[in-house]
Amino acid sequence: MTACLFCAKPAARGPLCEAHRKRRQRAQVLSLPVRERYQGWSRVVECAIGLADASAEDDREFERAADRLRKAALAYAHELEATRSAGGCG
Repeated sequence: MTACLFCAKPAARGPLCEAHRKRRQRAQVLSLPVRERYQGWSRVVECAIGLADASAEDDREFERAADRLRKAALAYAHELEATRSAGGCG
């Protein structure tokens, strides 16, 4: 498998990785680096930092940051519940 033209990730189909292929479909800039997707607790922390950094004067930005944090916390809670019900120590 070859590497993507814009990053070190493996190219899924053609010369682009999945993230850059999606960017091309959406007519977005390909040269910007792909942001790492956080999972679990690190995603919750990243979203909490995003909420703390959001402008209180921009209601839309603040609401979007709060919604991202809420969704990340719910996903993390579901992740923990799945781990516990599967016999993990969570």
